[in-house]
Amino acid sequence: NMLTARNRDELIHYTQALDRVLMAGWYVIPQYYVDSYRVAYWDFFKRPHITPAYALGMETWWIDPQRQALVRAHQDGSD
Repeated sequence: NMLTARNRDELIHYTQALDRVLMAGWYVIPQYYVDSYRVAYWDFFKRPHITPAYALGMETWWIDPQRQALVRAHQDGSD
């Protein structure tokens, strides 16, 4: 794991593996009560104009394939 990496190459390998796992999931980290939601997300999601009144509504979001390709190209350094 990252804490027992013996060198920088191993650390990078473990960090990239963790990043893949985290990117594959959908996580919400509850904090404290606020009457609004603060969500960090990649700029390839689209959201409906009308949102649920009493929920974040992330299950109503969808991925825009063109925006996703642009973000992925930027992440890969091939943009």
